[in-house]
Amino acid sequence: MRSIITFVAFPIALCGTIGPAVARAQMPGLPVLQNGLASPGVVVAGNYGHQAGSNGFGAAVGYSPTSARLQISAGLGSHQQTGIKSSVSYGLRAAAVVFGGMNGNFGIAPFAGVGGGGAKGTRESLFPVGVAAGLRRVIGSKVLSIYGAPMYEWASSNASGIKQRKGLFRASAGLDASFSSKVGATVGAEFGASAATSAPGPRGTVFGAGISYKVR
Repeated sequence: MRSIITFVAFPIALCGTIGPAVARAQMPGLPVLQNGLASPGVVVAGNYGHQAGSNGFGAAVGYSPTSARLQISAGLGSHQQTGIKSSVSYGLRAAAVVFGGMNGNFGIAPFAGVGGGGAKGTRESLFPVGVAAGLRRVIGSKVLSIYGAPMYEWASSNASGIKQRKGLFRASAGLDASFSSKVGATVGAEFGASAATSAPGPRGTVFGAGISYKVR
């Protein structure tokens, strides 16, 4: 997910029967990390994100049906900015695997998400839309998946009645790894165009890490 949904950013994926997917949503303070592969089942995750001047924390849950063609995730967490009171963040993201190749080890998935948060009198919302591509490799009982996702991200804010909107081209890259059929981890980053200091939206590079557990 950025998860809050920024990096508890939406769940995405180690495909197949080996390895859990990673649950992420769309939350301020977390990177938007999206895989082109999905894994069937229900996964819960904890996520952390960092960028200059802020940190994001969140918990997420993700679901993908047996077909592994659709993935939905939701998250809830906290966004902490320097000099500003911590605020609750939330997010929701969906991805659809529209192409698969290399015996199921390569996938492409368009995705869209919504997330937001804010302290009293200030609200910020994020709306990323993009296409992710992922590649998976099975090494013994372990699974590794690398992926990237170009996206366009709309951001809006309402601070003391003053509304602002901004659209930015961004991209992300990440690595998912499974330690067992139940436990997995993710590291990655989101980068690209930055919002101005007074404008809503991500600034600079947003780093993220998370750990997940497959419930079923």
